[in-house]
Amino acid sequence: MYFNVKFVFFFAYAFTYFNAPHMKNEFKRFGLEKMGLTTILLEISGALGLLVGLKYYFILMISSLCLALLMFAGLMVRIKIER
Repeated sequence: MYFNVKFVFFFAYAFTYFNAPHMKNEFKRFGLEKMGLTTILLEISGALGLLVGLKYYFILMISSLCLALLMFAGLMVRIKIER
């Protein structure tokens, strides 16, 4: 039986944001200090969606899409900053 554990990594990232100062400093460094908490809340919501999605496939699909869009936005921020 296949078991999706990706949600654990999103929870771990959120936990790290609240417990490690270097995570908040990364958002400050990119000038996105106000977006830090929003990003983390979106990741927690996505992780919960992945967990609930183990039972309800539709929620899994929506959560996966939203997390993919969030990761894509993060990639675009990195590309923009590198220029």
